[in-house]
Amino acid sequence: MKICIISSSLYSQIPVTGVEVLVKRTVSELTQQGHNVLVITTSPRRSTKPCIEEIDGAKVYSFYPLNIFERSTGPKHSILARLIYHGIDQLWNPQPYRVIKGILAQEKPDIVHVYNWRGFSPSVFDAIKSLGLPLVLTAYDYLFICPMSSLLRGSGEVCVSQPLLCRLYKAAKRLSVGGKPDVVTSGSQFVLNKLNGNGLFKDTKCIRLFYGIGLEDSHYSEKNYDAINILYVGNLMMHKGVHILIDAF
Repeated sequence: MKICIISSSLYSQIPVTGVEVLVKRTVSELTQQGHNVLVITTSPRRSTKPCIEEIDGAKVYSFYPLNIFERSTGPKHSILARLIYHGIDQLWNPQPYRVIKGILAQEKPDIVHVYNWRGFSPSVFDAIKSLGLPLVLTAYDYLFICPMSSLLRGSGEVCVSQPLLCRLYKAAKRLSVGGKPDVVTSGSQFVLNKLNGNGLFKDTKCIRLFYGIGLEDSHYSEKNYDAINILYVGNLMMHKGVHILIDAF
C-alpha cells in the first residue's frame, strides 16, 4: 500500500515532541512492513519548491509554507504580525493547498494520514479531499475547538465558558475541517469526546487508538505493590497538569 503521512513538525530533525516521535515510529514500522511511505512536512528554508530526500526508507517532501514569517520565530514579532500569521494559518492558506495537492496528484497514494497541520492551515484537508483520497486524522489535542489547543485560559484555569472569539473560531473549524476526515483516531477517549461534544466529528467514525511503544529491549521484573510508584513522561508544562498530580498525592 502507498501511504502518505502529513505532519508539519520538521520530520528531518531530532524529535522533540510526542507527535514527532509518533510519526517517526509509525513511518519506520510501515516501511519495515513493506509499505511504500511518503511524508510531507515543513522546512525552515525559504523556498516554496519542495525538497525531496529519502529518510529512514521513506520519501520525504519538505517545503516552506508561505506566511508572513517562519513559525518558530513567532515570539520575536509584534502582536499584530502574530495575529495576521495565525489568521492565515488557522483559516486557509492557498500556498500549502497548491503544493500539497500537486504532490498528492503526482504520487497518487492509496490513503493519507494527517498528524499535524499547523503551518499548513486547514487547506491541507481540502487538498486531500479535492482528489478524492481517503483521509485519516489523528487528534492529540483540542486545537479544533480551542486556539490555545489546551482548553486553558492564560491564567492556567480550565476554560469552562468560551468567549465569543473562541466560539467563532470553533465554528470556523467545524466548517473547514468537520466532515472531511473519513476516520479520526486519538490515543485519548476524552479528546474524542470533547471534539464530538463540540460538533466537530460527530458524524465521522472515531477510534481510540493507543500510541504504541517498542518493548523489544524491555526487561520485566516483579512488582512490589506495598508502595505506589508514579512515572510521568512528557514535557514539564503547566497544561500537562503534573502539578495537579503532585498536589493530589
